[in-house]
Amino acid sequence: MPKGSKRARSGKNLSPKVQRAIQVVFTPVKRVASSISDLMVEGDATDYILERQLEVTATALERDPSALSAYLKTIGKSMASLGTTLRGAWLEGNVPECGYELKVRAAEALGLWSIAVREPRQTVVKRLASKRYEHRMWAARAVRASGWRDARTLLAPLASDPFIDDNGFHLVREAAGFND
Repeated sequence: MPKGSKRARSGKNLSPKVQRAIQVVFTPVKRVASSISDLMVEGDATDYILERQLEVTATALERDPSALSAYLKTIGKSMASLGTTLRGAWLEGNVPECGYELKVRAAEALGLWSIAVREPRQTVVKRLASKRYEHRMWAARAVRASGWRDARTLLAPLASDPFIDDNGFHLVREAAGFND
């Protein structure tokens, strides 16, 4: 069904899985562990479930942002509030017992969000030079998803980004497509 159809505008073509992921994303961090108990399978860790919900959100942003936007309206939210929540709670926030991987997933979702809402190019490019590694990851993901002709040139400085996580991974380099 075309993205501009009545069904897409109503948000009804979002699967229950996507709708549930969005609910989790908007759950306050201090309550999120108790809110995902229905998603847990024996042996699953909280961080794994949260990462999966951010991945599902990113996929929805990539595949059909207009349907996602329509769904958000039905629950009293907006694309702007989704971006604010992804940034504040998940990318920049401190989620107990969750490591860098959660921030990586949030950056992926925010990169796709930036493209979906048509965030100004200059904003994305400026973020590439941020002092915060989280913002550089976000911008790198946006540039990679953008389709801009000069994307490789914009990302080139991140090939030597100095940030290393506690496991020795260069997260910003990886977000920019440079795998060591």
